Amino acid sequence: MPFSCAGNYETRITQDRSDELGDLIAHHNVLAQTLERTSKAEREWISNTSHELQTPLAVLRAQIEALPTLCATISLPMGWRSTCGANGTWHGL
Repeated sequence: MPFSCAGNYETRITQDRSDELGDLIAHHNVLAQTLERTSKAEREWISNTSHELQTPLAVLRAQIEALPTLCATISLPMGWRSTCGANGTWHGL
């Protein structure tokens, strides 16, 4: 019977007994159902978290990539230190 070692929590045992072995089968089925739900919830959480992190990182990357263009188009007030070199080249922070 393939089970938890392979991550297969869909396996259920047919319960047709009313003795202690039947109780064990019932507990096995409850455990399998709980593990299946937990595994699904974990996969969904990882997927959602990954998606939520990608958006701000993409925005940050776009802003960083736009800095050289911004440096070339703005003029800083007198006395302000610029990280832009001649011709708007980016020197980083």
